[in-house]
Amino acid sequence: MKKFVLRVLLFSSVLLVLAVVMECMLRHVPNMYAFKRHLMEDEGRNIRTLALGSSVVASGIAPDCFPEGTYNLGVSGQWLRFHVQMFEKYQADMPDVERVVLGMCYHALWSDDTFDQFSVAAHDIYLGLHVEHDWLPRSELLSIGGRSLRKWSKYYLLGGQTMLCDSLGLDHSFDAEGRPADWREKALKNVAGHNALAQAEDRRGVYADNVRRIRRLARLCRERGAELWIVVTPVTGVYYAGIDPESLKVFRNTLAEVAAESAHVRLLYYLDDRRFTDDDFYDGNHLSSDVGAPKFSRILRQDMGL
Repeated sequence: MKKFVLRVLLFSSVLLVLAVVMECMLRHVPNMYAFKRHLMEDEGRNIRTLALGSSVVASGIAPDCFPEGTYNLGVSGQWLRFHVQMFEKYQADMPDVERVVLGMCYHALWSDDTFDQFSVAAHDIYLGLHVEHDWLPRSELLSIGGRSLRKWSKYYLLGGQTMLCDSLGLDHSFDAEGRPADWREKALKNVAGHNALAQAEDRRGVYADNVRRIRRLARLCRERGAELWIVVTPVTGVYYAGIDPESLKVFRNTLAEVAAESAHVRLLYYLDDRRFTDDDFYDGNHLSSDVGAPKFSRILRQDMGL
């Protein structure tokens, strides 16, 4: 019995050491979260215009089309909870910010990161941003499991790229050449899912919390003497045709109401902008990083008067 216990302890110790080594190796795999933190901490003093948002910003706003000092801090899969936390936590590293661009997609008001364990863990580990009342220790292996193993294998075994941002933060994993052939079918499925979010009873609290978060970001910007530009990004015609009209009305009216509350807040709405064609998009509701993003960014810059 004693030998059995010793063997179990030895085996467990080996597994623990392997897990610790792998956890350390995972922390050195390039990823968008760590890179956006680098931009805020190491390039923060150069930032004059910053873009916050989810994938529609990460892939859709090209800083090199704007004046010098523009950086894209958008993170794919990130929602308003962490947009605001990022700005609040790292604003001291960005002392000369003059304007914040908050990119919004149709379903943003009904979305929240706490429904995605990967997002919660990644923000905690790499950005130091936490979810309220969540005190669990963060480990990629324990929190994310198989996804972290695939990331480890892709980087260390296959030599693949795990982060495709350029030096100013634009995410090139949405480049036009990678557009899926069945993007139209996926667009219909995506918009149906986004409608379901907007119509779900259990998302009413999320909606109210997100509206409060936008107002908080507006207050933070006002305290810094910065403008807040709420920018609704464009979508394809097939996606727009599938949007629930009542949910869209709530979305648009809510943003208009928030923008009207403060003189330093502006709203720019491009959701159904006819200047964009299918060729500008990676999929139903994401501009392609190399084609659509520059086109949109030039339009956005002009409308912002920069």
